[in-house]
Amino acid sequence: MPTITKTISVKIDDPTKTKLETLQDLLTISADLSHYYVAKMEALDTESKKVLH
Repeated sequence: MPTITKTISVKIDDPTKTKLETLQDLLTISADLSHYYVAKMEALDTESKKVLH
């Protein structure tokens, strides 16, 4: 399986945010990365199917 690399930079030490808000931000980032990974895998799968046909 190919490796997909995506670099993100996040500032989580924001004094204006509560710990809960910071955790929600991290959860959102995690979900975004998951969606990115799934989309990339689907795109690669589609491309490989085109090559096979």
